[in-house]
Amino acid sequence: MGLINNIFLSVVLSLGIFLFVLTIIGPPSRITYNEQRPSLPITSKVYMNDVSFIGWGIETSTTWASELPANDGAVITTNMTDGAHYWATISMFHQLKCLILIRETMVSMLDSWNFVQNLMNDQSTDSTNEAVGHCFNYLRQGILCAADSSYIPGMSNGEADGDILWRTCKDNSVLYDWAIQSEKHYGKP
Repeated sequence: MGLINNIFLSVVLSLGIFLFVLTIIGPPSRITYNEQRPSLPITSKVYMNDVSFIGWGIETSTTWASELPANDGAVITTNMTDGAHYWATISMFHQLKCLILIRETMVSMLDSWNFVQNLMNDQSTDSTNEAVGHCFNYLRQGILCAADSSYIPGMSNGEADGDILWRTCKDNSVLYDWAIQSEKHYGKP
């Protein structure tokens, strides 16, 4: 009887420790998958100095905004731990939104020195200052993840000329199509 009591006590104690550790660790992180995630074919593109993206006016802002699909690149994905479906944003579109936010912030700075002072003094967690900081870090991660090994030609004065580049890229039109199809089938997020 003593051996059975010891085994029972060991099992109960082990289970108690296991449950205690689970309360410390918390629920599993949201692990996602999407069976319909499109594969992105590699394509060759020539990027040239597109003047429609250069400048600080309303027309240029509209051109930048047109880079995003109507639903901001949201798609339906699935939580692997519980099977629940939820909206997620494709990283490429989040990177573009960050770049647009940084650009819009700079445009606002050009209009008003008071805006600059307010921006720099606002340290709240939902401030534009905080969002721009997040965007800089997010874009840094995206640049490192993409690891673009394209050559940027040098000019005779030693500076890099990035205005005309031949690149090997993933076909990003597939991501636009995916976001548009998600909105058609599931509505807006």
